[in-house]
Amino acid sequence: MKTLFMILVLGFMASACSTNSKNVSKTEKRALIYYAQGTRNLVDKEYTKALKNLLEANSLKEGDTKIHTNLGMAYYFKKNVDLAVKHLKYAIELDAKNTNAKLNLATIYMETDKLELAEKNLQAVLGDLVYEEQFRTYYNLGILEIKRNQRLKAISYFKSSVDINENYCPSFFQLGRLYYDQANYKEALKMYREATMGTCYNNPEPHYRQALSLIKLNQYAEATIKLEEMTEKFALTKYEAMARRALVKVNQLKNESYQNKMKAKNYKGNILTPDF
Repeated sequence: MKTLFMILVLGFMASACSTNSKNVSKTEKRALIYYAQGTRNLVDKEYTKALKNLLEANSLKEGDTKIHTNLGMAYYFKKNVDLAVKHLKYAIELDAKNTNAKLNLATIYMETDKLELAEKNLQAVLGDLVYEEQFRTYYNLGILEIKRNQRLKAISYFKSSVDINENYCPSFFQLGRLYYDQANYKEALKMYREATMGTCYNNPEPHYRQALSLIKLNQYAEATIKLEEMTEKFALTKYEAMARRALVKVNQLKNESYQNKMKAKNYKGNILTPDF
């Protein structure tokens, strides 16, 4: 979930830097400088510095919805959920169209198991017809339904997510997990393959789960190729060790499959002698 937060924070950096300097006072200019620096600190995961700079920005320019949104996230990353929620709610009070604040607030509610409040904010985001990243909203709704153990609803939301953005690999990955749990390994494999496309190619988890799906489908040769690729691509990581262990298992299954075929062949080829 933190990745989502950082994407939303990044969205405010451009707006901070694009304000027409001719129309603001010296105090407001200083506030924008502190705000921009605090936002950069959030992106760089320097949360103490972020909080310090954003508090300074707020003292210079009170009642700014963007400052309170990022202040909320600074408090969240400093593990103070109550203050995070307080600032995000205030950001929404200041601007009812602050979609990013609603998304961040919804995510915090999900992580604290306040699912009804999370859903309320996410549904409000869906009502923003000019918001260009609704695929993230549908993704979060899918995660919410997984928490509720409503897997069919989750699948529907993840499908809506990739319908909007066919390159959004997190939703493909979640679809893969859901289909795998249903023992629909063919569809799971398809989703995991989609989850390794484009910018997600270097993510090891969907590669590994592709191999697991291939094993379940008894496609041992393809599984072996995928796992051997992983030992090279993800060398010196835990996924290399996982791939090597899976290779051992695949070889065992291949041997068992071969032995079973030979037994069946020999059984059919033998003429049984009647026991009388």
